[in-house]
Amino acid sequence: MKIHTAAIYQYTLPLECPIPLRQGPLTTRDGLLLRLEDPSGHFAWGEAAPLPGFSREDLAQCRRTLIDAATALVDRDDSPDDGALAELSAFRSNGAHSAAYFAVESAWRNLVALTQDAMPWSRHRSPGQDTLHLNALLAGEVDDIASQAQRAKAEGFRAVKLKVGRERMADDLRLVEMVRDLIGPDTALRLDANQAWSLEDAVLFGKAARKFNIAYIEEPCQAPFDLPSFHATTGVDYAVDESIQSLHDLVQRKAARPGEGVFRDLPVVPVVQGAKAIIWKPTLVHTPDLGQLLFEEIDAGQARSLVLSASFETGVGIAALAGYAARFATPDTPVGLDTYRWITPDVLKERLPMAGGSIHLPAIFAAGQQVDTDRLTKVWPL
Repeated sequence: MKIHTAAIYQYTLPLECPIPLRQGPLTTRDGLLLRLEDPSGHFAWGEAAPLPGFSREDLAQCRRTLIDAATALVDRDDSPDDGALAELSAFRSNGAHSAAYFAVESAWRNLVALTQDAMPWSRHRSPGQDTLHLNALLAGEVDDIASQAQRAKAEGFRAVKLKVGRERMADDLRLVEMVRDLIGPDTALRLDANQAWSLEDAVLFGKAARKFNIAYIEEPCQAPFDLPSFHATTGVDYAVDESIQSLHDLVQRKAARPGEGVFRDLPVVPVVQGAKAIIWKPTLVHTPDLGQLLFEEIDAGQARSLVLSASFETGVGIAALAGYAARFATPDTPVGLDTYRWITPDVLKERLPMAGGSIHLPAIFAAGQQVDTDRLTKVWPL
């Protein structure tokens, strides 16, 4: 496939509600959109939106990487697979470039699908399997969380996620009990502690919370290598999210030193393999090898779930993440795309059709490419 032209745009959008971060509330979302076009006039979009406080690259670094990658892609004649992207020097150099790679890969895959008149990201889905189930994210004050839990139950969400570890442990436990009562016994309850506790405190919480039938707790321990001990002591399953960053770093190191053995030898792998679920946020953590590693080397054939999750992207990025879930995530596992509620207005001409506990993939893919360029500022080429 040949890329005839490429362009990069920037956006700044007000958030529906501030995102509470360690360094203070985030009130706007800033990011970049990459547009690739082939000689026939087919075009596709990808999004790069580093999240302050979580991403290892900032927006300026991301813009430089995107420009390098786009410059290298234009007028090259490559086969329509990922090999051309994996070999780009922009992604083989030292440094962080997850968000930029996510943008280039998603735009590339969407463009390939258009030129082949096919659905993107179809590898692991059967014909006609066009529905993706969603996880509802509960956030805000207690009354907000209660109303969101009730809405999730009424709209048929199969899973909800609740943040813990920010308040006193007793308050967290009361909140967990309230949510379980509101959603009933049949909706999965996922908790996310964002590495808030020591092993001792995590064990205290896990033993107290297990009576509420918790699906898993994301990252309950400050030290990732304490996670297997947490599970062994409490019987509560854990999920890995931030720990994937450690795996990402080691994957990059392995790519730079291909003679050092296989991926299963990486020291963080036992922590990941002991997890009930692997939470993957490609905007924050991605390399040319990571998706396949998570699916084939760690997740395939195991009882765990691979859960795709968003990081407050616009509709362009959310649609791409739905595609990643269709390709990589464990079938019928609810995915975490509910951060899209914070993005109003969007960069799209019309918002993604995401009402309720599931989405229709063809409609999401189509809407996710209808970008309103009047809401963007072109940054390259000028």
